[in-house]
Amino acid sequence: MTITDQSPELDGLHDLSRSLTGVFRVDVILNIVLDSCLKICGAQRGAILLFDERSADVVRTILRSRDPKNKGIDHQLNLLVAGWVLRNKKTYITDDILRDHELSDPTSSGRNLGPSIGLPLQIAGRLIGIIHLANMRGGDRFTNQQVQLGTIVASLAAQFIDRAKLHETLFENNERLMNTLRDQWSIDHIQGESRVIREIKEKIPLLASSTSTILVTGETGTGKELFSRVVHYTGPRSSQPFVAVNCAAIPATLFESELFGHEKGAFTGAIQAQRGKFELADGGTLFLDEISEMPLELQPKLLRAIEDRRYFRLGSVREVTLDVRIIAASSKNIEDEVHSERFLRPLYHRLNVLPVNIPPLRDRKDDIPLLANSFLMELSSGKVSFDKAALNYLSNRKWIGNIRELRNVVERASIIIRKSSINRDDLAAILVGEERDEYNITDSLANRKMRVGGGTGNILEKYEKQLIEMAIQQSDGNVAEAARLLGIGRLAMRRRMDKYHM
Repeated sequence: MTITDQSPELDGLHDLSRSLTGVFRVDVILNIVLDSCLKICGAQRGAILLFDERSADVVRTILRSRDPKNKGIDHQLNLLVAGWVLRNKKTYITDDILRDHELSDPTSSGRNLGPSIGLPLQIAGRLIGIIHLANMRGGDRFTNQQVQLGTIVASLAAQFIDRAKLHETLFENNERLMNTLRDQWSIDHIQGESRVIREIKEKIPLLASSTSTILVTGETGTGKELFSRVVHYTGPRSSQPFVAVNCAAIPATLFESELFGHEKGAFTGAIQAQRGKFELADGGTLFLDEISEMPLELQPKLLRAIEDRRYFRLGSVREVTLDVRIIAASSKNIEDEVHSERFLRPLYHRLNVLPVNIPPLRDRKDDIPLLANSFLMELSSGKVSFDKAALNYLSNRKWIGNIRELRNVVERASIIIRKSSINRDDLAAILVGEERDEYNITDSLANRKMRVGGGTGNILEKYEKQLIEMAIQQSDGNVAEAARLLGIGRLAMRRRMDKYHM
């Protein structure tokens, strides 16, 4: 007897292949394979055993019988056949399984078994399990053709089982990662007990459940991105991507490509197609940091993408649809940018659906001891602490750089001060020279200028230009170092220099 195009065995193999396509759960695959194997090979009972590849222990077993009154194959017999296949790395065939293994007192599910085959589930030289088929004692022995068909089924099944195991592992790892991220970016990660922080934390569940755009404002270093991540990982999009874009760090000429992507050949240097940040964030959240630095000419395209939920890649005629939640942030007053015609009013209103302002550290001084202790515990693994005077000293500083500056100071202290308890004098010693005029600007030249000469020219631009000149001079013309001194990115520094023709 041979397998022809019209044979039921071949139809069975085709049906099995179709049934397994698109299935990624191991238990479902095992049941489909065993049911098919009983039919294709004409077996009365069957079992599949999967091994732990490191220990060779049996980690999964399923049983099947064509007679619903019977339970399948005795587990002891399954283990004996599995052991034989593991040792010999080939198919096991017998006309009398009880005689082969000298079982004089088998259980009821093995007492009447005779002919048996054990088919290795093998892929790339790895033995991941066996298929064990058996007939009743005195019944038909398995023919060469049935063994051949079983071998084909086992080979096909091994591939689908191995793929499903990998899928399950990836899924489990992803679930663990997502649980870790949810823990890392939980509401409790926003530390503070001041009234303003409590109010912000109370808003987060409501904000997280919405899909409306959020505009987060606040000075540099207040934790706008932290807040945005907490909103994302608290909401229903937590299993989807959170993609952060620093608008101040992208050159104007590359901005559209970065956000919307491009096709191959769309511009010089576009040697292959590239997905933009919008596509990467599809289904999740796109965080646009320092949105006020976005080039004015690109703002209408961003507005359209947010409103219509679709856009075109550079060089493409195919429209891309998207499902992205937008959270934008700015350390500048965007209303001032709108009045100065550097930011589109319609875009501002589209972003400002759910406004949130993160207060500067000076407006939440009661939180400084809590933050400082938390940072120190993390950085020193709980081996170092601040005394009360040190915490009072930290609480009374201005913290122009807000939480970021506080953390940097605590990190410096944890490295430099080799004591289990850090006091005020220790902190004063490492911060000497940092109590500069910017911490007390009330008598500064800039403040006097605002009081006396307000309204006579753009004071902000004048002093911004002077600060840039001073930073460049102090860094001996090194733009990257000058940018570091000013606390901004190199590309943002270049844009400001271009603005003032420097």
